[in-house]
Parts: sequence; structure tokens; C-alpha cells
Amino acid sequence: MIKSITITEMFEQGYHPWKGGISKLATVYASYPIPSLPIGYRLKTDSPLIVLIGDMGSGKTTLLEKLCHQIFSENLRSRLGDRQYKIKSPKYFEIEYSERGSIFDIGDEKEREYTGSYFYGIISENELQRLNKLRVLSQGQYRLHQIQNLLKNAESNENPLVFIDQPEDGVALKRRKMLVDTISQWAFEDKRQVFIATHEPLFTKVEGALIINMDDNPASITRSENFNLEDYLSA
Repeated sequence: MIKSITITEMFEQGYHPWKGGISKLATVYASYPIPSLPIGYRLKTDSPLIVLIGDMGSGKTTLLEKLCHQIFSENLRSRLGDRQYKIKSPKYFEIEYSERGSIFDIGDEKEREYTGSYFYGIISENELQRLNKLRVLSQGQYRLHQIQNLLKNAESNENPLVFIDQPEDGVALKRRKMLVDTISQWAFEDKRQVFIATHEPLFTKVEGALIINMDDNPASITRSENFNLEDYLSA
């Protein structure tokens, strides 16, 4: 679990080591400095569920991506040994852990699961049938499938750390509570942690969650039981 994050530098255009291969680092779209996260600012994150909220463009996704990027790069470099010089390792944060574990992330690319299997040429007949079934799902149905599959894969690892950007995208209103319950119940299992960036207010009502409001300057940190959703929406 990540106990705290201290900002050590402003966010600039970065690199994803998992796009384009290890030796051919591909640039991601340019990010930008986040006024609510000045250098030296410490974010307390000692909860199984960290909920990033804020207006569009407040920096929720950028924070999530950079945090995921740094941890992934550090873990990858530690596994590469003598070849680690091929990985650009950023240092956006000083991260304090209680225990370290495996990292998992989920974006919004509906084709990721298809292209991965085809690219590596390992697709079986059963896999092809399964992927054909996925193609007929709506965006919301696929999103739920994607998240459930992510959590299922992550739970088999020790101290899993999961990042999810806007899990509610495309999910019907009547399914939102099920989505929130699925993620929050999984997160509060022993030694698990989930970071989410979201516009879904139900996440702010999860008991024990830690709410980081990116609209405040600097970003405010509030336990869910002390967070007033009505005040936030009317501000």
C-alpha cells in the first residue's frame, strides 16, 4: 500500500516504457503542470480506496498516469538488472510504502484486449470465440467486463495496487452502484489498494475511502465520512 506521495517535480511530457518496446520509447500526449500539486506537497494516501475528484482538466488523469508510470518504471528497472539503462525512470514523486506489491492499470481502449492477443500470435480457437462475444458488448458492458477481469487477475498477486481512470465511463446509471460496490469491496480486502479518477459521486460515499479534491489549491484530502458532497457540488 502507498501511504503517502510527495510531489518532487512538475509534470512534463513523459514516456511509456510499455509502448513501442523497451528500446524504442514512445512519447505519450503532453501533460501539464497541476497547480493544486505544488512541489513539496504531500498527499496522504493511507486508505485501500483513493478517490480523485475534480473538474474536467483539474489533473486527475495526469496524476494517475504519472504515478502509474513511475511505479511501473521502477519495478521494470529492478527486474531488468544490467539492461535497466534502456528505461527512462521518472521521479515525479517521493513514494512512501507500507508494503510493495504488483501494479495493474486500466485505460479506456476497448481494443486493447483484442490487439494484444493477435499481435503476439497466441490466439486459440476458444480465445477467438471469447473475443467475438466481447465485440457484441456495448461500451458500458465491456467496461464492466474489463474492470471485473482486471480485479480478478490482480487478486492472485501479493499486495496488488490498481489504477483505474473513470471506471464509470459508458456504464448505465442503474449499474453504477454495482460498479462502486464491486471496486470498493475488492479494495478493502486485506492488503489491497485502488486509485481511481472519477466523476461518479457514489465513490465519495464509500466508508473508509480517502477523497482527494483536485479543485482545491492545494488539493484537499478528506475521509469519506467527513466529505460533504452537497457542499462540493454547490461550490
